[in-house]
Amino acid sequence: MLTDWRQTVLWQRITSFSGADEDRKKVELCLEAWMPGIQLVLDQGGVLDDFTMHDSQHSFRVAQRMVEIVPPATNLSVYELGLLLLSAYLHDSGMVPRRDVIKTLRLILRVGRDKALTTPDTTDSTEPAETIPAERAAWLASVATNFVAWLKTFDTPIVLPLETAIPGMSIEDSNDYLIAHYCRHRHTDWSAEFIQTQVKVDPYSRWRTDLIELCKSHHWGKDKLNSLGCYRVSTDQMVNIRYLAVILRVADVMDVTPERVPAILYEHRAVSAPSRVYWQKDSTVWLTIDTRGQASDQAGESFSPGIRLEAWPHDGRCHFAVLETAAQIDDELSQARVLAEEDWFADGARSESSRCRWDLPHQVHRRIKPRDEDYIYIDGRFRPDSHKVLKLLSGSNLYQDRLAALRELLQNAFDAVRWCVAEDMLKDLARTGHNGENPADEETLVELRAAMGDRYHVDMDIREEQGRWWLVCRDNGIGMNRAIIERRFLVSGGGSRQCDFDLEERCRAHGFSAEITGQFGIGVLSYFMLGDRFEIRTARRGNPDGCGWYFASDGLENFGELKSLPPHSMPEEHGTELKLRLSPEILGEGGIEAWKDGLLDYLKKKLIHVPCPIRARFADTEVLTLGYGWVRPTEHYKVFVLGPVDKMIADANRQDLRTAEQEARLATRRDWLQTARETILDAMEFQTCEGLLPDGGGRWRAILPVFRLADGNVSLIHPLTPPDGDCSAIRGRGQSITAWKGMAARTAAPVGSRSTSWDLPCVFETDFHSTKAVDLSVNRNDLTLTAPWDELAAPALTGATSMLQEFLAARTASPWSLIDHIAAGINDNKLPLFESSTLWPCQLIGQNHASFSHPVLPLVQTTILLFGPKNELNNGPITTISALNFLSSESNTSSWVFPYQPERLAFRRKHNGGFVEPTATTLWEAQPHKPRSSYSGIAFPPEWANILLIHSLYGALINANHNLVTKITPESWAWISAKKDNARLDLLTLHPHLLEPCNAAAWLLQRLTAQDLNPLQAVTENYKDIATAVWEKAADGMPIRLADCRYYISQIRIIPPPPFIDWNQTEPLPWPADAEWYLDDVAESSDTTPSD
Repeated sequence: MLTDWRQTVLWQRITSFSGADEDRKKVELCLEAWMPGIQLVLDQGGVLDDFTMHDSQHSFRVAQRMVEIVPPATNLSVYELGLLLLSAYLHDSGMVPRRDVIKTLRLILRVGRDKALTTPDTTDSTEPAETIPAERAAWLASVATNFVAWLKTFDTPIVLPLETAIPGMSIEDSNDYLIAHYCRHRHTDWSAEFIQTQVKVDPYSRWRTDLIELCKSHHWGKDKLNSLGCYRVSTDQMVNIRYLAVILRVADVMDVTPERVPAILYEHRAVSAPSRVYWQKDSTVWLTIDTRGQASDQAGESFSPGIRLEAWPHDGRCHFAVLETAAQIDDELSQARVLAEEDWFADGARSESSRCRWDLPHQVHRRIKPRDEDYIYIDGRFRPDSHKVLKLLSGSNLYQDRLAALRELLQNAFDAVRWCVAEDMLKDLARTGHNGENPADEETLVELRAAMGDRYHVDMDIREEQGRWWLVCRDNGIGMNRAIIERRFLVSGGGSRQCDFDLEERCRAHGFSAEITGQFGIGVLSYFMLGDRFEIRTARRGNPDGCGWYFASDGLENFGELKSLPPHSMPEEHGTELKLRLSPEILGEGGIEAWKDGLLDYLKKKLIHVPCPIRARFADTEVLTLGYGWVRPTEHYKVFVLGPVDKMIADANRQDLRTAEQEARLATRRDWLQTARETILDAMEFQTCEGLLPDGGGRWRAILPVFRLADGNVSLIHPLTPPDGDCSAIRGRGQSITAWKGMAARTAAPVGSRSTSWDLPCVFETDFHSTKAVDLSVNRNDLTLTAPWDELAAPALTGATSMLQEFLAARTASPWSLIDHIAAGINDNKLPLFESSTLWPCQLIGQNHASFSHPVLPLVQTTILLFGPKNELNNGPITTISALNFLSSESNTSSWVFPYQPERLAFRRKHNGGFVEPTATTLWEAQPHKPRSSYSGIAFPPEWANILLIHSLYGALINANHNLVTKITPESWAWISAKKDNARLDLLTLHPHLLEPCNAAAWLLQRLTAQDLNPLQAVTENYKDIATAVWEKAADGMPIRLADCRYYISQIRIIPPPPFIDWNQTEPLPWPADAEWYLDDVAESSDTTPSD
């Protein structure tokens, strides 16, 4: 069997080439220098088990097939013959990757990228990182970076190190599968690198460049093939890379033969399950080019001259794989035939039209029969009824709202603009010297995208033509060519093309995303929810077709028509105009005016961020103009902030039956509310910050409402002091607005997740671009986050927190600084100093309600446990401070207690019928300074010395002198506070750390401060041995007493020590005996016995 490159017909034609001896010698010298080494590399490769052979025998057959493809009369130059022979052997050389690359990829999957580049691979005996030459180490680092980037393109993200297998595979098989398919993804680039570094002899100046482009072109799309050229390299020697590229593509795809899949090799290799059928398929197929004229086979069947594909599959899956292969060959043959008919090979050179002929048919003649007649082939795939599916996709059953078609129309226009913006950004970054090694910073990229976006536009126009209303959408984006119209625009649900990925990869290398949606088809079908006809005029940027295109369709029942348009017939050099004739039933009774208003409302509701200016016109009158960037003005959110006040106004206006006195009070309240609303509206201003999400994931903006108060200060709150109640305040409310590629969508968070954005007084607009962050519904109106919002939009939280911290830092002298700190919701425990000018809700002596006043020491906290008007300490008046109520939603208010840690408890006597009960509150005698969240606690009376803590309506009050509390250190409390609140998980995972008394005490205190003690009880029952050890360290094996002072309950609950029996023990709370613990005179009552 002939296998050596010197036995190819191409080599024989080169050596016998006459008429250009000098040129021939150059090519011979080059091939003799290269080919032996190339053939050796291919023969010793074969590390990718999944793919059929890409060895020298495959290359030999491709070279031989090239000769069969080229018409005998074609006068190929000696340079073209040399390029064909080399491309046959080099086009798939990247499928035999360097073994150090495979080792690196395998190690990355096992330990992650960074560790892989600094740790030797003991499995494959990779040499230590410090012994690898610097140049090679840098090259391996780039391989690793590209591999990790490729893993991110999966719909289901691949997390490194790989610990979760691909469904249906083991971890080892998953590793092999990912490595094999990554090598296939990169093999043309690696082939180019091999050529660039190994080839040392160039017969002419562009030889290596032409060879690289020729080898890479066998995976290029038509647009990129247009970049190939045709030119003369010597007096009588042409090189037509376009023609050679098509020869290579067809010869390569036609190498289907049992010789490519030896049975013994198939049995030896660990071929993954998805790839096995393709190995089996090649073992059943024979393909021949019959140029002899009319011929007959043994069965007497006649064949026309052309290409014959014969196969005898052994089962239905293999049969289907054979049909797929035949279809791939047909695609290449059909494209070659079209290119030949369009005179594409000539590239404007008249002589090439006659020289570069193409005689092969546009498809193969198939003869496919079951090998043993033991199956009957049918297309066993589930196939929907196309007409019904198209009706579904174009109807309102899927989209619910017919105006959703506007979303799809705009999304396609925006994508066209984004493509141009991305290309322009790449050009500008290259001009300014920015690249992957010297990336531009985020601010530069944001400004550059805005500048490029302003070059483009999307216009919408509602106009009347011949008695019918039309919706026209026009953009000056990338435009479409014939192939895109035919293969993407008209294909339902078409995904991203390779060129989409290529553009995104180039953009990612420069630190930004192209933001292309990359989904056609479903949106086009939705147009018929609005109209009964659409027309498209489009021209591709760069005009690769040499003309524009017109396409029109009258609906699903009709056949669309495509026509070419003369160059420069479009209003602009490139872009798309789509005209949609509105259906009469869409307009309804309200007519075009009502429909126009609905369209404008929809745009205002859905548009969050636009990539370029957008204008809307109605009957030649401009009705909407938006600039690049975030669409909604900050004032849009004023009504949202005022929501709680509007709810109070609505309640006050509710028509209920009332007495005259009640109605008078309500009328006063209505007037106050309306005045307050107008005051707040006038005082409200906004601050914003924005940025990008990592890895091209999108962008975010945080909007913070602030209030310019009557006293001249700017605050995060606006006080509310009603005429008949305690004061309260309104602040910004946390809200998250989520968008997909600039258009708002309903969003569902993962089950059980809670967003921190609710705690901050900001509105967050998050515009996601990556399907790794969201799962997109078919109608693109609904998104499901793939992780909690806090994780996906962490930079937004960081940016908003910084904005709030800067606001607070600039206003430390404001009397509202303490309230602002609480309103900010950032919980950083950095309380401002308590000053005499500090404002807080206080109920002063003689007042019936709390108002914003300056608290004067000493202070007590108003709670449900404190009754009666008399508040004195040592015969002096006490300022009573209350919780700060923020109007936070339509249904309730949120309360913040005075944030400083009190010093001690204080008591009063409550006379309740025949009983006298002690009631407790908290007391500040000296200037407050410590945050309330501190574990260190407050002073309890001697009678309560054995009580660890009190559960009150405002959280747990901890006994500072309890034995368990004194064991805790600041470090142990910080350590346990950083852990998730999961008693079972913490006890099991933290057990070794809990052998330290300080850690054990911190862990147990954290569990006991929770109002629900059932999880702790369950832990002591199910993990008794561990819980016993922890209890001994934390509480010396003693019972723990907790006081419950909630909802008029005053009792001690006893938490049993090991063996943790009887959790229902209680004791009465004793009264303190010393008068210093009381706010009134103990002598006022003769009853000194605690109530039962």
